[in-house]
Amino acid sequence: MMPICPICDIEYSKTRWNQIYCSIKCKRKSRNVNSVLNCVICGTKFNNLGHSTTCSIECSKQDRIEWKKKRLADQNGYSRTPEAKAKRKILESSPEFKERHRISSRLRSQRPEVKAKMKKSLQERSAQCKLEVFSHYSKEISDSDVPICACCKYDDIRFLTLDHIDGRKHLPKKEQKLKSFGLWSHIKKIGLPEGYQILCFNCNIAKSTSKFCPHEIDRMEDEIRKEMKKSKL
Repeated sequence: MMPICPICDIEYSKTRWNQIYCSIKCKRKSRNVNSVLNCVICGTKFNNLGHSTTCSIECSKQDRIEWKKKRLADQNGYSRTPEAKAKRKILESSPEFKERHRISSRLRSQRPEVKAKMKKSLQERSAQCKLEVFSHYSKEISDSDVPICACCKYDDIRFLTLDHIDGRKHLPKKEQKLKSFGLWSHIKKIGLPEGYQILCFNCNIAKSTSKFCPHEIDRMEDEIRKEMKKSKL
């Protein structure tokens, strides 16, 4: 059953669990009238001041518990009326609301406890994303989920980095500027494409300064020596 407004005796749909009036006008009238209502929990009559449906704090807590149970039992869940949703949408789209929200968010983010929580959350997400991306590009070399350098096989993730095999020149300008967590999350978002490899910082710097890493040069020289030995035999 829909509740009835005690001022105008009109049925209405609730937008809040503790609403007892159909509109703000009726709520203002109730403050002046000081009507006597029956408690929705125990049925006791009490002097209503326009902001309660229960006679005491205990009844108010019980009323909220029963409202939560009713909300969970409803298959469609609790939803506000279309009129309330439309009003909320108009309010959120106003410049004043956006400015207040921006200022409150900025002030909240400046609190020391919030800063520490945000920093910890960012570090955890960054570490998880790095492990997932690096493990994917190291599977062909290591045959496991342990990230390793594709050149020297170094396996300490703290000293590993993501390398563009063909360089950054052919990439869009926005992607060229991405680094660390921004790059890892972007790679993960687009589906971990080919064209990337895992290198340690030493091999990555050596590759950027010259065409080949010293490890690769040593391996090529060893192969040349082996071939020369075979040809002599």
